[in-house]
Amino acid sequence: MSFPIKISGFQSISLETTYERRMLMKREVSFMQLPDKTLKAVSFGRTPRDWVDTKLIFKFSDLFGAFIGYQYGQQPPLYKLVDHGLKLGLTFRAKLKSE
Repeated sequence: MSFPIKISGFQSISLETTYERRMLMKREVSFMQLPDKTLKAVSFGRTPRDWVDTKLIFKFSDLFGAFIGYQYGQQPPLYKLVDHGLKLGLTFRAKLKSE
């Protein structure tokens, strides 16, 4: 969703949200490197894994903006839990014309 606004210095405010639910058909196995450089097998069950990523983007111009983001869930390969992570950042977006 994007909302054009008429405040000097801002072009628009937009909201981007991604929700993924990963449902495994069978158990997965991955490897984790230990501090002594050996590998340890890590097995993951078949329980569903959720991932939410939301950004509130403040666009200053066609190229530059800033965002406030929120993340929660687990992502492959090791399904480490991101427990209510917040992010602040700058964005740069450009599009190249193809001839």
